[in-house]
Amino acid sequence: MSKLKEFVSIVHSIDDILDEYRNMRQIMQREGYTESQIARLYSFPYDLMASRNKLQEKISDFKSSLQMYGIFEEKEYQKFIESKLKEIDLEYPLSEDY
Repeated sequence: MSKLKEFVSIVHSIDDILDEYRNMRQIMQREGYTESQIARLYSFPYDLMASRNKLQEKISDFKSSLQMYGIFEEKEYQKFIESKLKEIDLEYPLSEDY
């Protein structure tokens, strides 16, 4: 098990990050966004912007914890976070572009 995964399983859960991302996906579903639209959004509903800000803060806190414990490695971190968020993308898919 990698140090990052061990850290997450023992010291610092990322459930708060995943819960906030789920909230964002639910808002995006409600608003009817497609995957291509969210890549180029210029304005956001207030609740989506608030959730995005919370998510960014939680991810930043997690990254700071990894750095504090001396186990932060950018590539592994990016791959880990992206894989977890992609799982949620599958749970809460957005409308298809036509």
